[in-house]
Amino acid sequence: MATPCGTTPIKFQLRRDTSSRWTTLGGSLILANGEPSVVTDTGQMKIGDGVTVWNNLPYVGSATGP
Repeated sequence: MATPCGTTPIKFQLRRDTSSRWTTLGGSLILANGEPSVVTDTGQMKIGDGVTVWNNLPYVGSATGP
């Protein structure tokens, strides 16, 4: 299949895991600034800021943390 000039098809995956695994790993896991993560069993997302551990990041669209 041809692609328009100047474009390249790209496949990328978001960091993802279940809620229980995120909570277990999230006490020490720091996502890079802008790095998205998906909770596969709830469909929620968090985006890293490069400083805050995963457990303390708010969910996307939430004014507060978990």
